[in-house]
Amino acid sequence: MIFSPVVNPEQYEEEILRFVFEIYRSTNGAYPRMEWLAHKPGPDDYEGFEKAYREFLHYRLTEEFDELYIMRDDEIIATFALVYRFDDKNVPWIVPELKKKCVFLEFFMVHHEHRGEGLGACAMEMAVNKAKSMGRNLCVVTFEDLDAYPYYVNKGFRPVRRDGNFITLMLDL
Repeated sequence: MIFSPVVNPEQYEEEILRFVFEIYRSTNGAYPRMEWLAHKPGPDDYEGFEKAYREFLHYRLTEEFDELYIMRDDEIIATFALVYRFDDKNVPWIVPELKKKCVFLEFFMVHHEHRGEGLGACAMEMAVNKAKSMGRNLCVVTFEDLDAYPYYVNKGFRPVRRDGNFITLMLDL
């Protein structure tokens, strides 16, 4: 299995929404964080999740991500996106002074049944290679209390900025 670039992310929007909801369920509602909501839907409330997340997902797929990759078996089992063009984008969680220095790794998710199979390492290697080819570092915006945080730190990312609950980590390349 390999990660494939997605040429037209909108055509996969429904399937990606279901995949992200599965991540939401498997993390008991911890990820995606949906920090803009006063009351998040429960981890088994697909209808509430869809209502809360669909518009944001559409924005990410059509406006934010410069490259989106998916890995699938019969269904999507892992995703990641890269963000590195910022001229006309409104991405407030990305620190302005890092926009020219970094490729941002976003939407980095592996289905819980496929964790430990090296899919995250494969995605990370692809992201690192892209950042290196652009002469930039690799950055990620995350939260310290997510399971992903120690994963990034173990991969060599270091904290470079904190904005409220958001923490930006950088991997120097």
